[in-house]
Amino acid sequence: MLTSSLVAVKDGCPVVPDSVSSDEELLEEPRGLWRGIRIREQFDGWATASRDYIPQEHGGNSMYLIEVDVDQKKTGVTGFPDAASAYNEYASAERKNRNIAGRSSKKCFPVRRPQDGHHPLH
Repeated sequence: MLTSSLVAVKDGCPVVPDSVSSDEELLEEPRGLWRGIRIREQFDGWATASRDYIPQEHGGNSMYLIEVDVDQKKTGVTGFPDAASAYNEYASAERKNRNIAGRSSKKCFPVRRPQDGHHPLH
């Protein structure tokens, strides 16, 4: 119902009956989700790594794995020669993070190397 009600508000239509009594109440749930999974901190870590840690000269790396841990305030970048290696390590890191209690603050992002000097955020 949350998504349907959000779309309805955006489109200026009535919300799903009996779902919320005000726009503020409707927005409180996604705000809580946003804060709970710490989207802003995750994105900031990814953006910083993409901008500052991935070198302009890639050597043999075609992909990078960015690991952001907002609790530990750490961001790591690992280069890989091919997509298969990067995605295998990505899957392994996600499995490992899922099995560590309280580690929902650590996320991994596979990133293709920038082409022709363009970084992923430009």
